Amino acid sequence: MLVLVADEPDAPASEESAVTLDALASPFAFGDGDGAEFGGPRIAEEDFPTGLDCGDLHVFWPAPRSCSGPVRVRGRLFEEHHGSAPERFPRTVGTVARVRVVTQEYVPSPTEERLYLHGDAPPRYRDVPRSPTRFAGPPEEDGPYWAESGVLVDLEIPGPA
Repeated sequence: MLVLVADEPDAPASEESAVTLDALASPFAFGDGDGAEFGGPRIAEEDFPTGLDCGDLHVFWPAPRSCSGPVRVRGRLFEEHHGSAPERFPRTVGTVARVRVVTQEYVPSPTEERLYLHGDAPPRYRDVPRSPTRFAGPPEEDGPYWAESGVLVDLEIPGPA
């Protein structure tokens, strides 16, 4: 299932992995069995569980406020298998058209030991024939470093028949 993590209003518009969706928003009511396998969906108390439909694209969005009807949102779509959205939420089906490994800069936290945060440099993308099965952990020595952190996938979604 796809989950939208919305951008902050002042986020740079040039980020390659960001998408803008014009969609129909519907508040989502949880029922029995939603996310029971993982203790329920991980939705912050202040978020509003919302479904976004954009043709055959179905996205779960922990919205910052209650909304329904037409909306425009910008953010990143993540594939989710671990309880961030209800089990019965509609799935999106498509064909993978491109796969890229994402490499990001990490810098030590100014307040917590052995905690690393994303640095200011934009992520780098490298085309690969298939998704790697795992990524290396942080280096043993302290200091900023670059590491592969995820996979960016271009997904072709079929239109109505």
